[in-house]
Amino acid sequence: MPRRQRIAYENAHYHIFNRAASRKTACFTADHYAYFLKLLGELTVKYSVKIYAYCMMSNHYHIYLSTPEGNISKAMWYFGRQFSLYINQSINADGPLFRGRFRDVLVDSDAYALQLTRYIHLNPVTAGLVKTPESYAWSSYLHYIHASDRPRFLDTTFIKNHFLNPAEFYEFTTLGVDKETVSFYTNKWIGRILGGSDFRKKFQ
Repeated sequence: MPRRQRIAYENAHYHIFNRAASRKTACFTADHYAYFLKLLGELTVKYSVKIYAYCMMSNHYHIYLSTPEGNISKAMWYFGRQFSLYINQSINADGPLFRGRFRDVLVDSDAYALQLTRYIHLNPVTAGLVKTPESYAWSSYLHYIHASDRPRFLDTTFIKNHFLNPAEFYEFTTLGVDKETVSFYTNKWIGRILGGSDFRKKFQ
């Protein structure tokens, strides 16, 4: 079966995610998280990618980004290759790190950016790892609440401009993931596009 062609264009928004080859293997550590952040920074420099949110779990990751240059495949090929090499070397392993190619969901940023960001930040809560998103260190959530230590590559302005202040952002997040987003991501076959009918029709 041929690989499906990715939808790519300038300034497209995506939810990117991938999982380690063995779902039972919790291989990512604090050192891997630090390298994960390093690579996100490199994506913004090498490929002009904009990073809006991220979360690294023990065996998978989520990234919300956009591609001003329409180069999602090149950017994520670099990320996946470098991340795989680093982790394999650190655990003295070889072979594929991930179960397959990275997954990308094209996002209608006008309507679903806030819901997606909340979904990513609440991933550790949904998984039962922590009770609140601020208790999880390996995501971008704390940088939205405490801007002083924000990584230079993380663009929080795009999301925060929808809120009057951090308290309003906090309240929105703690409402929990909305039913529509839960339904989209719990479907056995996750769709290619997170957006309304008019947005989806553009790519049919």
